[in-house]
Amino acid sequence: MAAIIPIRVLTCFCCILSFLLLLLHCNSLSQDGVILLKIKREDWRDTRNALSDWNESHQNPCAWTGISCDTFNSVTVVDLTGASISGNLTSAICALSNLTALILQRNAFTAPFPIGLLHCKRLHKLDLSSNHFAGTLPTRISELSELRILNLAYNSFSGSIPPAFGMLSKLEALIFHNNSFTGEFPNFVGDLKSLKNLTFDNNPLRPGVLHSELGNLKQLQQLCLQNCSLLGRIPTFLGNLTQLEELDLSRNHLSGEIPTSLMALSNLRSLFLYDNNLSGRIPANIGQLRSIESLDFSDNQLHGTIPDGLSNLTYLNSLHLFSNSLTGEIPAGLGKLRYLSYLKLFDNKLSGWLPQSLGTFSTLIFVDVGKNELEGPLPKNLCRGGALYSFHGSSNKFSGNLPLSFVDCNSLHYLYINNNQLSGEIPPGLWSSPNLLRLYLNHNKFAGKISC
Repeated sequence: MAAIIPIRVLTCFCCILSFLLLLLHCNSLSQDGVILLKIKREDWRDTRNALSDWNESHQNPCAWTGISCDTFNSVTVVDLTGASISGNLTSAICALSNLTALILQRNAFTAPFPIGLLHCKRLHKLDLSSNHFAGTLPTRISELSELRILNLAYNSFSGSIPPAFGMLSKLEALIFHNNSFTGEFPNFVGDLKSLKNLTFDNNPLRPGVLHSELGNLKQLQQLCLQNCSLLGRIPTFLGNLTQLEELDLSRNHLSGEIPTSLMALSNLRSLFLYDNNLSGRIPANIGQLRSIESLDFSDNQLHGTIPDGLSNLTYLNSLHLFSNSLTGEIPAGLGKLRYLSYLKLFDNKLSGWLPQSLGTFSTLIFVDVGKNELEGPLPKNLCRGGALYSFHGSSNKFSGNLPLSFVDCNSLHYLYINNNQLSGEIPPGLWSSPNLLRLYLNHNKFAGKISC
């Protein structure tokens, strides 16, 4: 009588046989190559044929697209950025025993966080950004104890951040922006002593405050919490983060004054506090931000004068103070800054002259000082650098002639100087400026003829 083989045993035997046949067919491939080919065939969909060289005819997987190896030809990095791969992310890829970086940015993976990746115990970098992942994050994330960089930006993850993230003691970058995380800003981040980059922009958190534990992150270089529903005042303890190079607290509900302690951040290159409810004056010691390149305090309720200390910011490239209630004169020293290209001071109550040296020492690109109470002549060298794209000076009290430099400014696309007290003849040739798209001269005291 013939023996009856159970279906489960037969199925298992077939799986083993298929795998042995694959090994036989790829006997010249390394073990890592066999693993990658199996993943490509069984788990992933390569609709754009980005992995065309992942095949047996290319016997060295270290030369395949997106693959890097160590000196022993063991796969250490899988980087398939922008390859449009979809399908399943399972623990199969963790069979690459020396895998330290898995970078799948800008692909088409879906479903919840791939739990199988928690078996990749040697991972230093995991980048799943710009995919279609959704759902909550795993509470077992601490199993990836070697993780240095975690980037989950531009997905649809939701729920609160599990406290287990605070156990990733080697984490240097935590990048979560543009998801749907809820709850208050997590206080566990204060335990991540090695953290250098914390980016949490554009998550619909419940209104909450920044916890004092953040002040312990002495290695932090980038802190971006834009549009995170933060309440209260900007904490003074942020001034303890002396390694910060970027601080973005814009588009929240922060109120009160700008702490003078922030001016001690001598390594800061960008400081964004725009679109809050900040009041009071711009700190007088702002000139201490010696490394600053971009400064944006716009759309707040700041008052008082613009501090002269801004003239000491040697590397300042972009200054945005628009839509506040600032008064007094614009510091003349701003015109001597060699890197200044973007100056937006519109919708304030500024008075006096626009610095006459503006454009003499730097290459201006965009200047908007409209809706103030400025007077006197327009600077003669606004387009000296040959890159001025737009000048907005409408709704002020500017007087005198229109500078001839506007005529020779081939880069100029927009010129708004309406609602002023400018006089004299409009320089010949302005009408035929090659790239000028919009020209507003109305409500001035110009005379003479329009010449073409």
